[in-house]
Parts: sequence; structure tokens; C-alpha cells
Amino acid sequence: MLYVKSEVSTLKKVLLHRPGEELGILNEDNMQDYLFDELPDLAVARKEHDFFAKILKDNGVETVYLPDLMEEVLNKNDIKDAFIKDFLRRQDCHDEGIYNDLLKIRDNKELIIKTMSGFDGRLKAIPNLYFTRDTFTIIGEGIAIYNMHTDVRRREGIYGEYINRYHPDFKAKEYYRIDMPYQIEGGDVLLLSDDCIAIGVSERTSLDAAVLLAGNLMKDGIIKKALAVEIPSRRACMHLDTVFTRFSFSKFVIYDEIYRNLKLKLIDENGVRDINESLEKTLCDLLGIEDLLLLKCSDPREQWNDACNSLCIAPDKIIVYDINEEMNRKYTQAGAAVFTIPSKELIKGRGGPHCMSMPLIRKK
Repeated sequence: MLYVKSEVSTLKKVLLHRPGEELGILNEDNMQDYLFDELPDLAVARKEHDFFAKILKDNGVETVYLPDLMEEVLNKNDIKDAFIKDFLRRQDCHDEGIYNDLLKIRDNKELIIKTMSGFDGRLKAIPNLYFTRDTFTIIGEGIAIYNMHTDVRRREGIYGEYINRYHPDFKAKEYYRIDMPYQIEGGDVLLLSDDCIAIGVSERTSLDAAVLLAGNLMKDGIIKKALAVEIPSRRACMHLDTVFTRFSFSKFVIYDEIYRNLKLKLIDENGVRDINESLEKTLCDLLGIEDLLLLKCSDPREQWNDACNSLCIAPDKIIVYDINEEMNRKYTQAGAAVFTIPSKELIKGRGGPHCMSMPLIRKK
């Protein structure tokens, strides 16, 4: 049973994607088109990701992997032909030879990896897959599968669709679909409480999308309201979780520059309206608490290196990149148990532990 209603309750099961052959298509000419600032070393990136997964497992978190779920989908359902046709259609590929060659691949795990890695250069690869947070979000017992901002990432949604519709552990009600009209990505969706979510209005997510997602959730009583957080439309702040995350029930971290220029809106049954209160008061009101701690990240370099992108695996227990020494000291001083992971190669795709994890089950 899928269930996630917060960012901080004990994490029990998470979806990951170990960096794979899809990173091998990157070069100096195309890396920026694929949203990378530097060329990652695949072997090192895999070791770093394995270190991340080990910390999760050592803390009792069950880890499942994207290619494995898709292999199970194809093994248990007679949909291989339909999947290949759908995948090629979304690639705008009408080459009968490619279709036939994919269909000849007998091992379904190999087939999925070929679709991810570009089928030996014959298709477009999907190198951002290790940021599993962005493609879809579990909200309560439902799911939102996103219409992503860039063409190079929009192809990722097919895996979420097929897993949700055909895998026995999923089959959740869809509160957002990739064919919906407005662009939104999962890094902009943070679950605050049983009845409230926060949605970043950013480079990747529009206010219209925030209103549509919130409205769909409110219709079913999944939430009662949503906090729209407007952040600058620039690469350094691409998603809300790159500048603002939560690491305990009453503890948050935010990039100081964003904090000083924050614009908030409330989305509820009455529509959309501006909030003129401080972020602290707004959060206290939404969460029904009297006080909170708001840590500030003041170093632009550390923010760029995803210092705010912490993954909370239990209240006051977080996973972060090792490179951000100043911010990691602040987390520790604030009472958090901090697990650091190496970041030399993973960080080149611009995303941290929060981006690389899609919670499937958290403690109720």
C-alpha cells in the first residue's frame, strides 16, 4: 500500500534509479541540452549512489529500483508491444527497424535499460532518471505523474505511467497526468501535513499547474489547502526543494536569498489569494504549531551544491551531500543526525539526496 503524507515521517520504502548507461551519451556538446553542467564519471557516480542506497538500507528503508519495477511490469503483463510503440511515439520515432529490433529483445530488463540509454545511439537517452523525485509524487494513497518542463525530461513520465497502471504494488488514483496542460515537476511538491502541501512556482512549475493539482486533491479530500511558494525562474533555484526543505516536524531549511524575497499564496476552496504574513507564521498556522526553527543557508556556493536539498528519513535524521560543510554543521547544531554521502559526480546533474529519492511509503 502506497502512503506518503509528509516529508519527515519515518521513511519505509523509496524508489531509486542507479545511474546507468544513459549517462554515457553525455559529451561536451550536448551536456547542457541534457541539463548537466559537467560531464559525470559514471563509475564514480554509481559508487556514490550505492553509498546513498546503503545508508537508506542501514536505516531500515526498503529500496526499489526503476528498471526492476518496469521489468516486473513487462513480465507480468502482456504489454511489451504496446509499451514499445508508446515509447517510440513519445520519442517521435517512426522507424520500423528500431521497433522490430526492440521487440526482438527477449530479456525485459535489457529492453528497459535500452530505452533509458538510447538504444545504442538510435534513440534519445534519458540521463536525468536518477532524480526520481521529479517524475511523480505519492500523495496520501494517490499519485501525481507530471507533465515535465523540458522535452529531455518529459520522456521520463512513461515509466511512472506504466508502473502505476500495471504494477501490483501501485495502481493508485492519478491526481495529475502527463497529458494535463500545465507543466509541473516533483521537486516543487512538498508534503507539509495531512491536509496541506506546498508547491513551488518556479522555472519548472506554473501557478496554473499548482492550482490544478491542488484542486484535484481537494476534490477528493486528500488535502484542504496548498501553499504556493514563488521562487526565481533560474537554474540555481530550479525547484522548491533546491532552496527549501524540512528535516523535522518543526524544523526547516531555506536559502537566505530566497527567504528575503519570498512571495506566498494560499490555494483553497475559495480560490487563490496572496499571503502577507511571514513564512514562519504561515507555516505555523498551516501546521497548527506554535513555533518552528528555520535554518538559513547563506552561502550561494553551498546552495548551488544542494545544501538545502536534504532527505529526511525520520524526524531529525537526514541525508545530505558531504561537500556542504558549513550547512551540515548547522544541521547538527540544530539537533539533526546527519548522514553524509559523497557528491563529486552525482552533483553534476544538479540535484541532491531529496531529488534522488521518491518516497513510496512513510509511517502514518
